[in-house]
Amino acid sequence: MTAPTAAPERRPKKGRRFAALLLAVLPLLPGSLQAGLPAHHRAVDWVAMDWVAVERVAGYAELIRYFTTVPYIAEGYLVHPDFIRALIVAESAGDSRALSHRGAYGLCQLTYPTARATARDLLRSGLRLRHLDAARLRDLQPEDLYDPAVNIGLACYLIARYNRRFAGRLDLVVTAWNAGEHYPSLKFNRPAELAETRGLIVAVNRYFHYFLATRGPAAAGRSPAGP
Repeated sequence: MTAPTAAPERRPKKGRRFAALLLAVLPLLPGSLQAGLPAHHRAVDWVAMDWVAVERVAGYAELIRYFTTVPYIAEGYLVHPDFIRALIVAESAGDSRALSHRGAYGLCQLTYPTARATARDLLRSGLRLRHLDAARLRDLQPEDLYDPAVNIGLACYLIARYNRRFAGRLDLVVTAWNAGEHYPSLKFNRPAELAETRGLIVAVNRYFHYFLATRGPAAAGRSPAGP
């Protein structure tokens, strides 16, 4: 499939926020609220698109589908598959072997200390998941984070925790992801003002909106349990 030509990058209008407050990871909502959900989805259309990365993420569709149908934290709280797609594109451009200068690994750019703590939390939860061997989680090594299943599975569990804590607000969830869940501004329900974090909020929001739009109106307003 030929990728569309990316639109020229445009600067935001004066006073425009860096990102809309999208529901990145959604609790199950009554039908009437689901129907109104698209009103919260504002495109950040001045961010240039990486079409190669968008095509790469399609290769992880089955893993994303599976791990986003698991109620990690509580029944009714699921990670939105399009948020994970957006996170992968924004963080690693879909490169499972990506390694940042800060030591973040793989598709979702997990650091080893965070991933190891997340793996232990997941084991304590008692959940048993396909693709994630308990022995491997118990003895998680940095190179394990290059495995797409391990990386996406741990990322989904961690995002589910942030979703519950921050009521699904994309800017706060991404702040916790990028700057740490104890970043001071989060106590006041404000995103970090760090340039890197603000840039990631913009990028994730842009790709999240794109993936929602390309899957049609039902994807934006449906229960997040769907593929």
